[in-house]
Amino acid sequence: MRAVIQRVTSAKVEVEGKVTGEIEKGFLILFGVGQEDTEADCDKLADKISKLRIFADENDKTNLSINDVGGDILCVSQFTLYADCHHGNRPSFIYAGKPDEANRLYEYFCKVCGEKITGKVEKGERYFKERGIKFQSVDLPTKGLSKGELNSVLAAVGDIDKLIDPKAKGEQAMLIKYLGSTEEKIEKLLDYPELFAAPIVRNGKKATVGFCPEVWKSWE
Repeated sequence: MRAVIQRVTSAKVEVEGKVTGEIEKGFLILFGVGQEDTEADCDKLADKISKLRIFADENDKTNLSINDVGGDILCVSQFTLYADCHHGNRPSFIYAGKPDEANRLYEYFCKVCGEKITGKVEKGERYFKERGIKFQSVDLPTKGLSKGELNSVLAAVGDIDKLIDPKAKGEQAMLIKYLGSTEEKIEKLLDYPELFAAPIVRNGKKATVGFCPEVWKSWE
């Protein structure tokens, strides 16, 4: 398993002029999977990354972790990290993991990173693009959902708390935790769409919250 980690003040991925993943301060990670890699390798790497003290403190010394600075992660799958040019000028990728397993471990790695850091982990819309699945995306934190859309998603997932980002920050993120009724929480989400958990993926009357490739496969 190989990873190139870059501290960033901001980073984004664009595909055909459209932003598919974007963060502010944090790590941009290029992530490559080898043939012998396992979930245990993902666990170890995610734990290491979450504890790296490479952000500057108040004395401008590299002494703070990504959690200390409230940073996010933008993770980009990059099999070319396994390019081998030892035997000529044309790169060979024979040591890179097979696509299906590499994709599974990439998804697992992003999930584990999300559990290790207080910020968000951006993967973009890679899952659907790789499979040629047509989709329409909405900038959820900015545009939010209509009340009808929200109720439709709520009916599919069954619990309003699943729609609330547990890592959301600020006064409204604190207040929504203390609201008692579902209707109150719905109104708060409509007023402050940045509180939505993401991604929310809809397929007719079905919906998921978060990165759920196993469920999405059943929709194909």
